[in-house]
Amino acid sequence: MSSGLHVELAAPLLIVCGLVQPCYATCIILKNTMRGAGATGIVMRWAFSSMIFFRIGVLGALAKFGSPTLTHVWIVLATDLTVQAVIFSRLHFKGKWLDAKV
Repeated sequence: MSSGLHVELAAPLLIVCGLVQPCYATCIILKNTMRGAGATGIVMRWAFSSMIFFRIGVLGALAKFGSPTLTHVWIVLATDLTVQAVIFSRLHFKGKWLDAKV
C-alpha cells in the first residue's frame, strides 16, 4: 500500500476518533466511579444493552443491507460511545446509583 492510500483511509478515522474522545473519557470516568460505588449491575445492564444494540444490531444490519466501510464501522462505534456517555451522565446526575450497597 502506498503512503497516500494510508492517509486517505486513516484521515476520516482520525476525525471520528478525535470527535468521540470527550465521550470516551466521560464513559470511562462515570462507569468506573459508579462501579467503585457498588452500582455494578446498573453499569453492566446499560453498557451491555448499548453495546449489543449498536455493535451487534446496527453493525449487523449495515453488513446485511449495505456494504459498510471502515469509516462506517467506526462511526457506529463512536455513536455507541456517545450514547453511553449520555446514558451514564444522566444516571450519574440522577443519583440513584448512590443507593447501591458495597
